[in-house]
Amino acid sequence: MFKTLISAAKAMLSVVALSLAFTLNASAQDRSANAAQRMTDNMKAELSLTDAQYAKVLDINKDFTAKSAEARKASTDKTVVGKSVVSLNEEREKQLKAVLTEEQYKNYLLKKDEKKKMARQRFDGQAKPMRTAQPVELRKE
Repeated sequence: MFKTLISAAKAMLSVVALSLAFTLNASAQDRSANAAQRMTDNMKAELSLTDAQYAKVLDINKDFTAKSAEARKASTDKTVVGKSVVSLNEEREKQLKAVLTEEQYKNYLLKKDEKKKMARQRFDGQAKPMRTAQPVELRKE
């Protein structure tokens, strides 16, 4: 009876582990799909995409975010992941260039550069020492 109880517990633990693995995988896919949706929505607003362009760009972004997530999951080496994501981004750029008009693509590159500069400024700002708080005088009433 004791052996039966142990094997039942092992089976239950296996089922829980499997369901957890499927849940985590689905959650990662949802995050990647949500990221692609946000990217595409931003691009639609910034570049005035047509409905046909929106659908194509969404597919491109979904593919990019899914493959980027896989690359991050496949390796913990930041250099390897970075090179992989750069390569994926170059492929994404080629696909976007084929979908967007020349004017839209120019605007896309300009917006991308602006966002890089802003991100760099935010990062540089974090590296600076924090300002110390100035003493506040209390009012006497």
